[in-house]
Amino acid sequence: MATNHYDWRTKDCLTYMRALHAYEMWFALCTIPRWGNGMSSPLVGVQITGLHEKSLPDDTLTRLVRAAWIKARFDIPQIGLHTDEVPGGIDFDPATSHMIYEAGPAEVVDAWADRTIFFHHISSSNAINIETITKAAFTKEWPNASKGHDVLHLHLARDQCDTTFLYLHCAHMALDIRGCFLVLHYLIKMTTRLIDMMDSPEVLRPSGVYAWGEEPRRLALPMAVAAGATNADGTPFPGEQEVVQEIVQGLAQQMKAMEPVSFFPSRMPSETDSESKQSILTVHAVQLSSAETSTYRGVAKQHGLTVTELFSAIFAVAQYRFGIYLDKKQTSQQLGATAVSKNLLHYCPVDHRDHMPVPADAPFYCALATSAPFLVFSSETLGSIVLPEVLPSEGCTLPDAFWSQICATSRATMQTLKNTRHETMISTHPIVQILMGMLKSGEGNIFGGKSMLSSIGDMDGVLQQSYQSPSGNYMIAVNDITARARAFAPLPLLWCSLLTFKGKLRFEILTTDAYYDPEDVEVFRTDVERLLKSVGKKGTWQ
Repeated sequence: MATNHYDWRTKDCLTYMRALHAYEMWFALCTIPRWGNGMSSPLVGVQITGLHEKSLPDDTLTRLVRAAWIKARFDIPQIGLHTDEVPGGIDFDPATSHMIYEAGPAEVVDAWADRTIFFHHISSSNAINIETITKAAFTKEWPNASKGHDVLHLHLARDQCDTTFLYLHCAHMALDIRGCFLVLHYLIKMTTRLIDMMDSPEVLRPSGVYAWGEEPRRLALPMAVAAGATNADGTPFPGEQEVVQEIVQGLAQQMKAMEPVSFFPSRMPSETDSESKQSILTVHAVQLSSAETSTYRGVAKQHGLTVTELFSAIFAVAQYRFGIYLDKKQTSQQLGATAVSKNLLHYCPVDHRDHMPVPADAPFYCALATSAPFLVFSSETLGSIVLPEVLPSEGCTLPDAFWSQICATSRATMQTLKNTRHETMISTHPIVQILMGMLKSGEGNIFGGKSMLSSIGDMDGVLQQSYQSPSGNYMIAVNDITARARAFAPLPLLWCSLLTFKGKLRFEILTTDAYYDPEDVEVFRTDVERLLKSVGKKGTWQ
């Protein structure tokens, strides 16, 4: 792999992307507390399809299955994994904990739950058009709707990983994304004890109900969970409170023995805490209700930890156990850990100069898949991937077809939504005009950039609920600002939020010693102030 270039069309990258999307999207979607359009129905069933054993990197599938099972045990009554292209299905392998099952008849799948998300692995030749996906997401007009199902297809393109962004992006637009706490709650339940228990297939075999390998085409995992899985000795699993107590007790012991880690703070930063301004991780971005905060503060106090230390330990364990990628070099991977921890994102940016680059759509997930009020960005991801035309000599380069497809999809999305108010607002809003000028000065592709902005601009109604912190502040943190990013890359996301945000604005420039550039920080600050002025807002700088 070249130093500053990676071909997204190579086989290895496609394989990596397929696995990453399937695994990471699972994290994101399983924690969404409700559907969009004012619906309050919970997500009660998930099917993951199209996971091919030979396509996945080592132990990725194992992690997926383990996470899926734990999620099912605590939150969803029915869950299944299957492939759609592996003849005969694949049995459970006790040696590797790999479990893939080929689905049975459609009516079996339909019977899983009232609402199901399908992860469907397809080729570009038979991809469902974007209008259909968007229409289904917003209006629930889908063949299964008559059965009382709300079905949303998320397509993972088998041989065209670049287009995966398009499908997932439109899918996110349909979701009411609020539950930062749910992700935290989800991670807390992923205890070391439960993971160790997963090493034994006996854990998932309720006596007399199902034995692995008897019927590989049947949906074994839902049956086991629904029947009430037990420990290997037949005793029931501990209740939720016991699980929380157990993980905290174990983490308290680990925390006392842990070496300090630079991106996990030792305490909560305050408004006047100058020492915390350079902290890469600020856990105060986690949104908790008063009752939730009280619960976890009490749990932490009981074991001699602050809430921040409790969260940090949980994140550390979750990252280690559940495949959040951290390179040993600890360069911009520190930022990746920050993004996952602070924003509870499902992507971990990696330094493309050292290793695999961040997926091209990752920054959009920052906007669409997190409800935390803090956004963390890396110049490596935003400067060279979100806007690769701006700096063609740096970072990853994406094929022209990728941008063409984004433009076409954005147009189709806008046409499908038929929302004249949004369309007019996006094209005439002064922030858009400023941003377009910035792109133009940077030799950017104006059409591509504007299309992307139009696409995420339709999120303004969702963002209004998603980016407000308990104190009423909107906070944006910019990490690792470099000359390559020229500091304006985060502005599209800031622009989205400013359209509807009503609270007080606060901005923080968070940097690391490796990439600190005062000049670029000043450039960013100037650009943000231009944006604020255009909408009659002011921000407080930290």
